[in-house]
Amino acid sequence: MSPGQFQPIQGSRPDAVLKNCLELLAPFLLQILRAALKLRVYANKWREVITCVIHKPGKSNYDVPKAYRSITLLNTIVKLFSAVIAEEITYLAEKFQLLPANHFGRRPGHTTMDSLHLLIDTMKAVWRRKQLVSVLSPDPRCRGGLPKCCLIKTAAQPKEAVGP
Repeated sequence: MSPGQFQPIQGSRPDAVLKNCLELLAPFLLQILRAALKLRVYANKWREVITCVIHKPGKSNYDVPKAYRSITLLNTIVKLFSAVIAEEITYLAEKFQLLPANHFGRRPGHTTMDSLHLLIDTMKAVWRRKQLVSVLSPDPRCRGGLPKCCLIKTAAQPKEAVGP
């Protein structure tokens, strides 16, 4: 094994094999996935997960959990199957309109910009009715735990926004 390569989890195949031989392997992997779903079987080997805990560099105190980073290793085939199933669920949710139109998380064609446009359009509609708009927004700088929030009060004029 050359430097920079990692030993795969026992029973899994290196990503390079799947990437280089995907056209050849895809029909067989699809048959395995279909059979597993139809029979409602999930191999015990697929349930195995290895979690490595490493120090975050530059931390002064390693007595607190935030000084560590966990890395989870999954079987390559399981990652592939999970991606296929997630894509299928997303497709079905869109096809049968199972999510509300204003749901933007992890949906194709529903970008962050789309959600911001909806927010702005909603705010402008409220302003036209001469009403007050209040927006509760998580602080994007906050990592871990409960996010700090700031309440942005906006009066009838958008230029009068007040923040923390």
